[in-house]
Amino acid sequence: MSTESKEKIKILIENAQYVCLFIILVGMFIGTMYAHGASIFIAIPLSFGLIFLMNYIIGILIALRKETRPTAASFNLGKASWWGLYILVALPINYYTVHMFNVEFSELENTRNLAVEKRTFINNLEANAKDKIEKHFVSQSLALYTDYLKIASGTDNATAIAARYGLPVQRVSSIHGNTPEELQVDTRDALKPQKDSILKRIIPYVELNEDTINVIEAHNFKQKLAVDYLDRHLALIGHSYRTVASSYPTIGLSIPTSSEIQMLLDKKSAIDSPSSSLTSNPILTLISVLLINSIILLPVFLSERRKAPPKSDKINTVTTY
Repeated sequence: MSTESKEKIKILIENAQYVCLFIILVGMFIGTMYAHGASIFIAIPLSFGLIFLMNYIIGILIALRKETRPTAASFNLGKASWWGLYILVALPINYYTVHMFNVEFSELENTRNLAVEKRTFINNLEANAKDKIEKHFVSQSLALYTDYLKIASGTDNATAIAARYGLPVQRVSSIHGNTPEELQVDTRDALKPQKDSILKRIIPYVELNEDTINVIEAHNFKQKLAVDYLDRHLALIGHSYRTVASSYPTIGLSIPTSSEIQMLLDKKSAIDSPSSSLTSNPILTLISVLLINSIILLPVFLSERRKAPPKSDKINTVTTY
């Protein structure tokens, strides 16, 4: 083989080594971001550090494949030791890169569906609460209007009405309007502080920040954060909301059971759990492992196998490629 051809092969192997490791670096970085809550302070040093180490090991495996007689101290470990180191470094690389494949092809969609289920449950609870509270106070204002009309006939009085509706006597006495419609508007206004007070206690438990939830549809690393946000609301609903809602029996708010809440809380996303995603998709995991290691070792397979020169008193110089 001519010197020019050897040089071209050497350049090809070098480029293949860097390109292959760059592909794995991207996959591992994404997998690490998913696994560690989009923390670049974990993802960058972990992924770049392991890939740089793998690059060094691959360079040595290529040199050993040429079967040159190693004289450098770094090569004195022998083939078996370097392959052992390769396996040791490849384990976390495979762990996070396979996780990336599992998330992109399976778990991401599962997480979105899970978030939709939890979001729908909370939104329905919010809609029910607002609807029941609104209907309750429409009914109350109509009843207050009817009772207020009885004051003129002497069959009822402001003090009794105030006690019945939890209003100050002065507010009942000051209800005014020139027409029945205007009187009904004022009775609604009289009860509005009570309505607002109940809404202020109830709604924060079931009202979601849409900006936080909408990220679930985007393609980023925040889907798990959105699910965690939903779980925090569910936990509040399971405790505080149920207690508060129970204190208004006349309104008839829907109060989910503890088992309903727990069932939703038990449904977890595996985006931040590589171990769970690996076992949940064994076929995809196996295919991913084979693909990842084929890409990593491609430069080794491309390198030329060459017999070592015969022993001599002269110390051989190790050729990198």
